[in-house]
Amino acid sequence: PSLNDLTKILLQELASFYCVYIVLDALDEFTGGKLEEQMNKQEELIRITKSLGDNIHLLVMSRDIISIELLFKADTKLNTRAAEDDINLYIMSKLSCGCLSEFIKERDDLQQAILDEVTEKADGMCVTYAVIPVEPIN
Repeated sequence: PSLNDLTKILLQELASFYCVYIVLDALDEFTGGKLEEQMNKQEELIRITKSLGDNIHLLVMSRDIISIELLFKADTKLNTRAAEDDINLYIMSKLSCGCLSEFIKERDDLQQAILDEVTEKADGMCVTYAVIPVEPIN
């Protein structure tokens, strides 16, 4: 089915609910060809989602990237950062499972080097939330 057909089906389904909350996580990780194509697809996704109706409430999560920020000029934004401890826990959980764990399980120095470098590069993983419209979730 085409995007237009899928949008029509989604509209029909959403109309049967009093209130719908849509969460788009990691919009900055949305991929699709060249940068310009990717930005156009992100913009189209947001435009379609914003036009779904008054019963739709949208929460978008993304790293702080200017092209995405421009999509939400008129919307409420909240900038937040992940705590370093949370980042460390996440990284350690990833290092302890999967195929990489077999290579580094005996190498505490390598595990620590990976942890330190990734945590530093993450730099709190700044995230922007845009809520449309702003209403508390009961």
